[in-house]
Amino acid sequence: MQATNDDVVNLFNKKIEFSSPFWFLHSLQEIFVDEVYKFIPSKENHLILDCGANIGLSTIYLKHIFPNSKIIAYEPDQKVFAQLENNLNQFNYSDIELQNKAIWIKDGYINFLSEGALGGKIDKKPNQNNLTETVSLKKILQNNNVFFLKMDIEGAEYEVLKDIKDEIKKVENLFIEFHVEKNEENHLAELLYMIDQAGFTYYIKDAWNNMKHPFTKNNIGGFHLQLNIFCYRTLTKN
Repeated sequence: MQATNDDVVNLFNKKIEFSSPFWFLHSLQEIFVDEVYKFIPSKENHLILDCGANIGLSTIYLKHIFPNSKIIAYEPDQKVFAQLENNLNQFNYSDIELQNKAIWIKDGYINFLSEGALGGKIDKKPNQNNLTETVSLKKILQNNNVFFLKMDIEGAEYEVLKDIKDEIKKVENLFIEFHVEKNEENHLAELLYMIDQAGFTYYIKDAWNNMKHPFTKNNIGGFHLQLNIFCYRTLTKN
């Protein structure tokens, strides 16, 4: 990777646009160095849903290990989506569909708080000035079997997972970045119960160390809790 200016770098000899240098480097480390989405490479024609694709690093990584996959990437932030389009166009991939929409519990429109980097999120408070189009994940799963469903949707994951709990059997592998805002009710126990009932084995890691010393109650991050939850099926699970 070679930096060319403040918002463009060369990655795999392609020009990649981004907004925030800090969060770009964080994502680059997480996706290409730590390989948070690592699978055994395969040429199978899997269907992958990248929900919360941001500028496209996860889509690029997944397309490299699954070159024959069909990937649908959803990113609701208009500024970030423009960078996603430009970045993916550099690679001339086939079978990648980009959607400037937010994954939600129904098709329609909802207020969206744009942050321009990684932190844009759905806001259920009414505001006609910041509407973004939404797509129902439930409807997508009713018509498709999905090899990998990645959900990094900045706090909407609990409501979306609750909505798709009857369709989650059609997903083979699931990644959830789970967020809890400060002073927000924590639904982690219920979310893990739904995952278990769907027949997944799960493994949990910190996505961000928001509270280095929890007993001090000093929260240094934007969320009270931020976890990576890896869900996969094994032969021992029903």
